[in-house]
Amino acid sequence: VITFLDSSDLKFILISLIEKALHDVGQCLFTVPFSP
Repeated sequence: VITFLDSSDLKFILISLIEKALHDVGQCLFTVPFSP
């Protein structure tokens, strides 16, 4: 089933993905240098 998304829905999804990616990258950057 293909559903056509609003541009607003698409923006929300993109922003969510970008924020998640940035969060994951930030956690890696902050975790690796301080790991034993």
